[in-house]
Amino acid sequence: MTQPSEACRWTQGSDDRWHTDCQQLWYGGLGIYGLHTCPYCGKPIEVKEET
Repeated sequence: MTQPSEACRWTQGSDDRWHTDCQQLWYGGLGIYGLHTCPYCGKPIEVKEET
């Protein structure tokens, strides 16, 4: 059995929206809002780089 993630991974899509592990969309930058925790689920944000 896998453990639930301790972080909410955010991935920036080609549409410049952020897609979250908790199935939400965020419009805008992360740094400008000073976000460190996900405003939807409360977990720490982990930015996942697209490859």
